[in-house]
Amino acid sequence: MSPAELSEAAKKAKKKAKKAASKAAANEADKKGESLLDHFHLLLTSSQGQQNPNEDKGLVPPSKDDDPEGTKLLSSPDGLETAAKLLRPLTNLLASSDINVRAKVEGIVKNKERMEIWLLSYDVAIRRRASIFSLPFPPFQLISHSGTGKLLQALTFLTHAQSLFSSHPGLHLRLVHLHHFIATILRNQTPPAPIGPAFIEGVKQLGVPDENQVSLETYNLQYLQKHTADYCDADDIQRKVNPAEATLACARAMMILGTPLSEVEDILLGLIRLLPSRKRVSSNNKNSNKQKQYGYNELGLTISIALDVIRCLEDQVRSKRVKEFKEGCQRIFDQSTVFLDTEELNKLKGSVLDLPEGLGPVVGDD
Repeated sequence: MSPAELSEAAKKAKKKAKKAASKAAANEADKKGESLLDHFHLLLTSSQGQQNPNEDKGLVPPSKDDDPEGTKLLSSPDGLETAAKLLRPLTNLLASSDINVRAKVEGIVKNKERMEIWLLSYDVAIRRRASIFSLPFPPFQLISHSGTGKLLQALTFLTHAQSLFSSHPGLHLRLVHLHHFIATILRNQTPPAPIGPAFIEGVKQLGVPDENQVSLETYNLQYLQKHTADYCDADDIQRKVNPAEATLACARAMMILGTPLSEVEDILLGLIRLLPSRKRVSSNNKNSNKQKQYGYNELGLTISIALDVIRCLEDQVRSKRVKEFKEGCQRIFDQSTVFLDTEELNKLKGSVLDLPEGLGPVVGDD
């Protein structure tokens, strides 16, 4: 065999070996992805109290949770890093390049849960960077490429969330937060290349108007008006955004933008100013879908959202009008006791236990 033929054969052998190694690596990655997905499914089914369909597959059950209340995690000095570590497997599965893996994940995790994962991942990523950017130094003096990389990571999470539901109230709140972060912490400057320019370009793709054209305050109020105006319109029953959720998100965005707290209070208290419609509708009425979705409060206020509003008023706004809001909620949800204070609850318990007047304990004949 001539040297030329030997060289050609060596090249073919090398190419064949490289192809085989690549195929083996791909198979191994697929196995790891399947294993992680199965484990994720196991966690979900066990937490939902369902029978585990993988019990007969020889999978090792998850280890016992030694911190079920999360107290150890809360006291951890590196809580953000721990949170990022816990979220990483979930975001990797949700964004997997393998179509089969993504299809399985979508069959297990609902859209609402996927949205929560993306938004929570953004919160963690942006807070990991905020602690650095808030240092009393020029904006990028001490920022490494890995630091700006976390900004790009936060942007990626919002992009995924937007692909699920572009009008989601939680996404709107974080879009306002991100642009306010850029304007105040980054001082509208582009982070270092190569990541910085890609980050700024990606932010533009999210669709928030340039502040030179529309301020964030106006953008926020436009969102509020769009998703709360004409809520009684029968043609709007297919709305996907809950008006009360939109109101709460915009109120929190107003706080980020420095709006006076009295205005934030007025926005939130507006949720209980209109009494609910008590007129029940038949199942064939075109308004029945809205009532099934939002209950009898046509602003979309539910008990769960109302409790979130109360926490916002108490912990963030430090409002003195919490009692007023609770009383309004009690008028709307008159069968609920969650909005009653301790004194009212004790009074209600006493009235239930007391015998009606004129009735006494039944005494048997001697």
